[in-house]
Formats: sequence, structure tokens, C-alpha cells
Amino acid sequence: MVSILSAVERVSERVSGVLENARVPSYLVGQILNIIREHGTISFLSLYKEAGIPVIALEKILLELKREKLVRSKGPLLCLNERIKRLLPVCKPVPLRYVKQICLERVPISPLYSQLHVDEKALLERARLISTFIYSKEQKIIILGDDDALSLIVGSMLPKNKIIVLEIDSRIVNWINKMANSMKLNVQAYPYDARKTPDPNFIGIGDLFFSDPPYTANGIRLFAGRGIQLTKKNGVLILSASPKLMNEETEAAFQKFVLENHLIEIQRTPYQSYEFPETLRRKLRRLNSLTEIEKYYRKAIENKMFLDVWYLSTGRAESLAVLLKTAAAPTSPDVGRYTTNIY
Repeated sequence: MVSILSAVERVSERVSGVLENARVPSYLVGQILNIIREHGTISFLSLYKEAGIPVIALEKILLELKREKLVRSKGPLLCLNERIKRLLPVCKPVPLRYVKQICLERVPISPLYSQLHVDEKALLERARLISTFIYSKEQKIIILGDDDALSLIVGSMLPKNKIIVLEIDSRIVNWINKMANSMKLNVQAYPYDARKTPDPNFIGIGDLFFSDPPYTANGIRLFAGRGIQLTKKNGVLILSASPKLMNEETEAAFQKFVLENHLIEIQRTPYQSYEFPETLRRKLRRLNSLTEIEKYYRKAIENKMFLDVWYLSTGRAESLAVLLKTAAAPTSPDVGRYTTNIY
């Protein structure tokens, strides 16, 4: 049986010396397959314009994709081989009204874990960004922390891909599993505290990792470290991280962690929105008194540890940093010293 993941990995290993990195990243090879799939047939020139990589790199990648019998020529055009189409992910459009309905049913946020919901547009954009890195039904997606219910949107968009949610809040674990079951999605949530070592069954299995970590120096480094542990050697990590939102200490910690652990930042998306204060206050009031909420955020201001107050007062948000693991990335980064004061 043909494995697209294995074939793409072989292409990645054989095509080297044409980009800044020693080898062409697997995700880039996969994105070329996705472009061809979306068009059905496409000319080399159109593929070059859309892929945005040097001509010599694209030529070598296509040569190897043909060698692996993933791509073939159809006259002057390029197309996918029929035998691999059934192995490609099913990417379904998800309308905004569908996302809005899920957002209305989300579990109310808890200050205990520094939770804060993004709005429906940002949620849909996150799911779309994830989908651009998925090129095989074999790929697994791991989401660490999911108070936003991103897993349900991604699961609806990519119904053939396995999505694993690791979440500390038992309310969210139970709700996601209940919703995924009723919606018949390939999503499973498990209770997990990021301050503890992951279950061995989850280590190194993810092709893509997503997390919106606590905006503290320890929080960013801990969650990114878990991302390294939970993904494969060529895994992609997507983290909510914006220099304009994080204080200097947190941004410096993030950049230092990226360098020390041999990650490469390949993309940073534009800003996205969190829900506005009025909406948040109504949701929080269901579970906590307004006095408790205000007390929590006053403490956050005093400690200068959280960006939640800034989000609440402006309705603005973050950007998403897309990180690529290199061959030098450690399989088990040192996160022990980051497990305290993460919220």
C-alpha cells in the first residue's frame, strides 16, 4: 500500500541544496501536492506562482514526485496519479454560520487556566491554516488546550484525519468528546496537565501540533516544549505568539526557546480577534461571580504576567507562529524548570 507520508519524506530527503535548509521541508512538498489536487490539472508556471519557491527547487521536487508516482504529466499540464487520490485528505468547506453555532455551545471559560475564547472568524482562520499543512489522511493533529473548540472545526474540515486533544479542564474534555460523538467526528479528547510528562502513547506521533499557550515566559516555553515532544521529527508546530502582545520577557523567552531547540519560524499570520468584554462577562457570569473575575484580572495586572486584561479591554488578539522542527531538534527538550508559574 502506498504511503504518501513516506513518499513525501523520501522526496524531502532527496531534494537538498536548493533552499537555505539542507533539505526541502516535507510540508512544502505536501503543499505542492495540495495545490495540484485543488486545481486538478495545472501548468508548471501556475504552480510556480502559487507555490512561491525557486524554479530549480520546484523542478527537482516535481522530478522526485514523478519518481514516487505521486504526480504525472498530462500533456503540458501536471496532475496527481489516480492511485493516490484515495489517500489524500478530504477537505470540506466549513461555513461561518456552522462555526458560530459551535461557539455558542462552548464551555464557559475559567480564569483558573487563563482561558479566553477567540471569536468565530479567528477560529475558522486557525482551522484553515492547519489544513494547509495536511496532505495525507495518515497525518495526525494534536491540540494542546482547546477551550476554543478548534478540534471540532478542524474535525469537520478534515474528517479523515485523526485529531487528538490534550486538555487540563475536565469540563472541556467531556464536552468535546460528547460533541465529537454526536457529530461523528474523528476527534478524541484526553485529560492532560502540560506540567506532567505526556503519556508515552502520544509522544512523537503528531504531524502537526497546535496550542494557544499561557502568555507567560514559562507557559510559552513549556507548551512549545510539549509540542516538540508530541510531534514527529519533521513536525510542524503552530503557536499563538505575538511580539506586540507578549511583554519583553515572554517574547525573549519564546525566541530563545526557538533557537535553543533548533526550530525555524516559517510563518507568522496577521492578527485575529478574541471575543469582546461584554460577551466574556456574560459567559463568565454563568460560572463565576463578577467580583471573582475582576479580582483575577486585577491580580493579573499587578503581576504583569498575563495579557488577558489587554485582550478584554481592546478585543484585539494574537498572531500565529508556525514553527518547523529540524533534524537537530531534541526529542525530549528540558521543560522541567518551566513547569511552575505558567498561568
